[in-house]
Order: sequence, then C-alpha cells, then structure tokens
Amino acid sequence: MLLLIGLFHAIVGMAVLIDEDLLSPPDSYLISWGTHGWGWLHLAFGVAAIVAAVNLFSARHSARVIGIVVAVLSVVKNFFFAPYSGVWSAIIVGLDVLVIWGLTQYGPEQAKKVYGTRPR
Repeated sequence: MLLLIGLFHAIVGMAVLIDEDLLSPPDSYLISWGTHGWGWLHLAFGVAAIVAAVNLFSARHSARVIGIVVAVLSVVKNFFFAPYSGVWSAIIVGLDVLVIWGLTQYGPEQAKKVYGTRPR
C-alpha cells in the first residue's frame, strides 16, 4: 500500500510539474507555494514512500519506523494540500492511516511467515 501511495504522489508531482494550470491555488491561504513547489514536494514524497516501501521487504524494524514516519509526514503534507485538491487529499490521508495501522500491528514475525525472511 505504501508503494501505491508513493506512486500516486509521484504521478501527481509529475502532473503538476508538467501542467502548471492543473492546480488552482485558493485566494488566501497560509501556505501559498507556487505549483512548482507543490509538484516537487509531491515528487519527493513519492520517491521517499517508494524507497520506504521497498525497504519494508527486508523485515527490519528500522524499515517499519521509516515507513511510519513517511506515512505520518504524508498525512501532514496532504492536510496542507487539501485546499488545492480536497478529495484527493482525503483519499491519500485514508490510505496513509491504513499504512500506519498496518505497520504498527504487524511485526517481523508476520513478515517471516509471509516472506520467509528472518527479522534483523
């Protein structure tokens, strides 16, 4: 799920960087970045989430912590992005909550059963 979230972030980031008119900024907002700022931020979060998701296959405890941190930061970022695209932000926040729940509930023992790796 974290890999999909990363892909979604990267796709939105690329779309915003390619087409600046994709986002219509609100009239007055605390964080009034240009479209390039939001595009690069989405792209950076996309890459971070993809790297964190691939790292989860190692069944390391640090990979779970990194995955949780990336998902929490994604929730915060999408909270601030909500005035630009409310429905999309709500969907991603919901998926991030599922990722956080999954990473806090299932540990290395379950990864060993599923992937056949040993916890490190």
